[in-house]
Amino acid sequence: MDSYVLRSVYLRRNREDALEMMVEDGCTELLPDDAIVFAWYNQGQGFGFIRASEGDNPPVYFYDGTKGRIVQTHPTLEAFVIGYMDAFLDNIVKRKEWSRSLNNG
Repeated sequence: MDSYVLRSVYLRRNREDALEMMVEDGCTELLPDDAIVFAWYNQGQGFGFIRASEGDNPPVYFYDGTKGRIVQTHPTLEAFVIGYMDAFLDNIVKRKEWSRSLNNG
């Protein structure tokens, strides 16, 4: 997963960039006014967001710039974070295994 996640320093700029991307892509859907854009994927081809009005553990949505549409990807923010961390840890394990195979080969 090539992404930048949970970079709160950039939250305001993230929203501006997301709106700009949607316009450039000709997307007819609107980014909700209460959207908090917190993740960018695939070298800027899409972004993830939550809605402030949807509670303490809101669903996570993804805008796919290649398709110009918004979809719900995770039922809760917690599910997103757990999935992200699992993928991150799996990647670390794979790198260690690869490194060991080079050293033992």
